[in-house]
Amino acid sequence: MAAAVDRYTYTATGVLGDKRPTMLENEIHQRSQLARAKTHCHHFPPNMTMGISTARDHSALPKAFSWTDAPVAANAGSSSLLNRPKQQPKDFVSLNRDAARSGYATMRENRDFRAMHDYRKQPERDRRASGTGAATSRAPVDAAHGVGNRPSTPIHELIAYKFQNDWIRDQVSGNQARAAATPKKPLMCQPYETRASMLRSYLLPAEQHTSASLWKMPRFERSARSRLDTFRSERQRSLAFELHEAERTDRMGPRGLGLHIPSTK
Repeated sequence: MAAAVDRYTYTATGVLGDKRPTMLENEIHQRSQLARAKTHCHHFPPNMTMGISTARDHSALPKAFSWTDAPVAANAGSSSLLNRPKQQPKDFVSLNRDAARSGYATMRENRDFRAMHDYRKQPERDRRASGTGAATSRAPVDAAHGVGNRPSTPIHELIAYKFQNDWIRDQVSGNQARAAATPKKPLMCQPYETRASMLRSYLLPAEQHTSASLWKMPRFERSARSRLDTFRSERQRSLAFELHEAERTDRMGPRGLGLHIPSTK
């Protein structure tokens, strides 16, 4: 009974609950176990091997010491494929040239010519010996193949914005050179200088003023009287100012010069 309980420990019911044998064959009822792979409830035959089976070879060690993959000498008398001469590819350039010299022009005639003639390319060593091939160039002993390392980035020039300053200087010099090379269009007439055109070219200097002249013009420093007087007499003027002072408490504003305050009653 204890063994049966252990089988249902990692199922949906756990220790308690209704336990059925079909739950052990259903993947949904299975629960993960610590440090173990989750089962998928698949049953395999007892003699089944997963993957590729390794066959035992008793001659593996002698084969490892016999070096069968090494090239065999020509006088060894072996009939392996390593001793067979390598067949060179066809020389279609020579075939086409000789076919044209012989007068074969159609596709069928070229096919018959290639069936009767078999031109093969010469091996590289034969071409070098005969002088037809190019001589092989030997690299120096201290030569390094591949891509060279990129020089290190000058960090002090990046911090000082050297590349930006160089680019701006090149742009300015290029614009000046293009402007000097561009011919100027002749003007039909000389334009007149106005105040607006002068202000576009340069700013006029400001006049120096003293603190006294900024508030009062020189001709009004001694006597400054208004030319328009709406009061009929001095008595009417003084009476108007007295009424204005009396109504100041009923007006809005910090100095009593605004509108009348509306009544809250």
